[in-house]
Amino acid sequence: MIGLALSSVCTVACIGLGRHDSPIQFTGGPGFLPSLKGNGERSFVPFPSVPLSFIKALKDAAGRGFTVNDVLLAVTSGVLRRHCELVGDEFLRKGGESCGGRFVNRALIAVAFPRSEEETNDPARAMRNNFCFVPAEMPVRLEDTVERLKFVQRDMSNLKRSPTAPLAQCVLNNVVGGCCTPRPLQQKFGYDAVARATVIFSNVPGPQEPFCFGGQQITGLQMIFPNLPPQVGILSMNGKVFFNFVLDPNVVKQSELLPKLYVDELADLADRLKVEMPPTSSWS
Repeated sequence: MIGLALSSVCTVACIGLGRHDSPIQFTGGPGFLPSLKGNGERSFVPFPSVPLSFIKALKDAAGRGFTVNDVLLAVTSGVLRRHCELVGDEFLRKGGESCGGRFVNRALIAVAFPRSEEETNDPARAMRNNFCFVPAEMPVRLEDTVERLKFVQRDMSNLKRSPTAPLAQCVLNNVVGGCCTPRPLQQKFGYDAVARATVIFSNVPGPQEPFCFGGQQITGLQMIFPNLPPQVGILSMNGKVFFNFVLDPNVVKQSELLPKLYVDELADLADRLKVEMPPTSSWS
């Protein structure tokens, strides 16, 4: 338990103070992350909407302890790996698995916390989120699809057993966001945190039954958030998984091919786990 606590302290400290992620081309290549700046140019890259039952079948076939989120984060890692191979990424070619710990790409994952009844009943606070970001390694360096999924499952299981998320929330609320912390320091910590990560990853489960808005049934829903690093937005609704990237097309070359890489990664994982893949013609 002491080891987990110490590891969590180091993890939280490294969110804004640690090393930058490996300079694969998806992150702009060598020297880009340390000087990351927003230029206002972002593209919305929607992926095919796949049946949620298919993603659940993949996690069930992987074995006990795997989750839908594990599958989606592993698939995202696979998309980045395939993108590296597509563009002939020099860092991947020179490093690969032989780089070991020096080859690290992470996702900042949004972790939500329960809110009190007082907060949810207060009109001024009812729509506010209570969450923080925690880093999770994306096994881009691993070549094997199933090994990437196993890696994510182990890493996320360790994260769930550790006090990392509550500690990060405590630091965010009482140190970074504390009333005594000057606004420039708050902004610097926020920038330093996102500038060190490869992507920001958010997966939100939505209602799994049909619902209407303005008298019309909603058939699709996308979470679109233009962030400084690439943003992965995933939303499950009414039996489907809606998935997209929001990114700078000047940095992520050939980003229009990411949806195909997503399908290829799902197909490979389904083949390895002996799961029947739904016809892509039924995807929207």
